[in-house]
Amino acid sequence: MTTVRQALIAREGQPLVWLLAVALVMLGWFGLWWLFAPLLIACLAVLWIYRQPHRDIPAAPLGLLAPVDGRITRIARGHDPYLEREAWQVTLAMSAAGTGVVRSVTEGKVMHQWLDSNGARCARACLAHHVQTDEGDDVVVRLQRGRLLGRLYSNLVNGERVGQGERYGFIPLGREVDVWLPANVKLLVTEGQRVQGGIDVLAELVRA
Repeated sequence: MTTVRQALIAREGQPLVWLLAVALVMLGWFGLWWLFAPLLIACLAVLWIYRQPHRDIPAAPLGLLAPVDGRITRIARGHDPYLEREAWQVTLAMSAAGTGVVRSVTEGKVMHQWLDSNGARCARACLAHHVQTDEGDDVVVRLQRGRLLGRLYSNLVNGERVGQGERYGFIPLGREVDVWLPANVKLLVTEGQRVQGGIDVLAELVRA
């Protein structure tokens, strides 16, 4: 098990937190207390949205981890529109009570990324990426922009490696995340189940 130690506030939200903190100090300095309370509430809300709790990443070499905190709303076997293959599709609805951190499902190489603004499910634009393990297993994850100003952050780079459970993005007040897994995996979750990103295992790869 690997313990991931990071700042308690996601770096994507730190500039906004500092801006609000400075504004609070200025309001207090000038005695504008009637504005202080609303801004303090806003600051606390931003801290909640951009919080980034520590996570203990499990030692699961064959495990495919949940990329985000949320509830599994759909599990279906069908067509992967990105790699044109048969695959298991697992859809997660992100929870406002969870963190917006996005973590890698598996260890491997980032093969390709797509920015897709077409289709009803991607009306606010989606970012999908393909990670391939060293054994040739393909995983595709599609992230939908969040409810907060339609923001979606990702620092993945094509050709670079990403570790299992590694943090690579953030979706403030996220919506849905779709994961396409190889058709021969052993599923370990069910619809309606709540999962934590980087901790709970969605499925296991099958080796002969």
